[in-house]
Amino acid sequence: MLLGIAVKTFISMIQNILIGQKLGPEVLGTFTLANTIFQLLSILSIFGLYNTINRFVPEYLVKKRHKSLQKLLGTAIRFSLLISVLFSIITLATTSLFIDIFNDKNLGIPLRILVIALPFFTMIRMISALTTSFETTKMQALLESILFPFTTVTVLFLLIPLKYTYNAIPLATFVGYLTTFLIGLFLIRFTRVKQISISESLKFFEVKYLKYSIPIFINALFLFLITWFDTFALGYFKDSKEVGIYNATYSVAIVPRLLLTALNTIFFPTISRLISQGNLSGARNCFNDVIRILSVITIPMSTFIVVFSQEILHIFGKEFEIPFSLMLIFSIGSILNVISGPVKLTLNAFDKQGLVSINSAIALLTSIFLNIILTPKYGIIGAAISNTAAVIVHNYTSLFQLNLLRKFNPFNLKLISLVILGVISGIGLWTIKTEIFDIFFQVGNIYSRLFKLTIAAGSFFSIYIVFVIIFKLYNPKDKALVKMLLEKVRYGKEKESR
Repeated sequence: MLLGIAVKTFISMIQNILIGQKLGPEVLGTFTLANTIFQLLSILSIFGLYNTINRFVPEYLVKKRHKSLQKLLGTAIRFSLLISVLFSIITLATTSLFIDIFNDKNLGIPLRILVIALPFFTMIRMISALTTSFETTKMQALLESILFPFTTVTVLFLLIPLKYTYNAIPLATFVGYLTTFLIGLFLIRFTRVKQISISESLKFFEVKYLKYSIPIFINALFLFLITWFDTFALGYFKDSKEVGIYNATYSVAIVPRLLLTALNTIFFPTISRLISQGNLSGARNCFNDVIRILSVITIPMSTFIVVFSQEILHIFGKEFEIPFSLMLIFSIGSILNVISGPVKLTLNAFDKQGLVSINSAIALLTSIFLNIILTPKYGIIGAAISNTAAVIVHNYTSLFQLNLLRKFNPFNLKLISLVILGVISGIGLWTIKTEIFDIFFQVGNIYSRLFKLTIAAGSFFSIYIVFVIIFKLYNPKDKALVKMLLEKVRYGKEKESR
């Protein structure tokens, strides 16, 4: 998953640079609004069943309850496919309503193209849920993190010279989803899932799984609105150009957070298995390990992104001018998000979906209130403050409850020291940059600047890791983890002795 996320991030960066350079922030903003509506519809279609599959399949495999497993899969596939088709039809019939809400006459065709792909996207998520439930992430990494972005950016390269403008991005995205679905449907037969007859599973439908999914669905809906309400607010109060600039900045700022996405993919079925086996200490160690790994990587990445925010955004085009404070707000949010850990999934693993939904509702109300107050007056800065505040409220309320219920508390001297090291290194990097490197990074074409930024980021990260080692801000087990990863890269698997 980490490799897949890295590839996806790289391809997505190329895609956004291509859009920014050739089409501009207004076109990117219009697509962002259409894609945000599409993502909302996908949340409604999936209905929390992705996490429900992740929650029960590991348990059913351990207890050899194959009949229950088939009932779960049949329910998830039949329900999500039906709802996705229904929402596609409804959205196609009511597109003019969205055009009026966001006052964007160019929104119609991109939105229509995307919603036609909704059933394919929903089925891709069901395939991913099934394969990750078997605690194998290769399929999801291949489909969602490599195949989809690669197909999309390839088609985009072909369409932009044909002057499609507003329709190039959604058309490329549609082809990406369709291709990914068809290949995923073919490849799933060669995974561990082949021991289950999916066609046989489609005969079953159990309402109890939908009932279990309701609080997960509500929470997923709340989390989506927490994350994307700022985009809706900017589209409503401002214009598509500000939406494009804002989301280009956000897409860069959350790059360090993508590792959390990679680890979450395997974290939830793993911790669900540990809890179902009664291994509470193992689950607690798993939780703390994830946060430690995330912190070592995320903190220096976020620090670098803040210091070089202007240089990074200039790669997208001259129109992508942002205030320094915007990237700083986003990066602070990323760090605070990561060091709180996968709290939502952990509470779900303990069957505390109700608590997660309450936390999400509180955070959503925070987001709505702040966006209504701040976005009309302060624009992208107000939206960024609202988004960051809502994420902090949600994560740290959840962490407090997790500590109260199960004594999960990741904060210790080493974690705090990592944060302090990040602040000190950021100040040092800023001083060096302003005194020496400002002119150096402004000279050259886009590819030269990108190369220089890559070298600078790699150097800074390496120096940060050296300080982590010098001050021993790691655990002994991390050596074994690094050794295992190197073995998997070199041999494709761990050595037999393990």
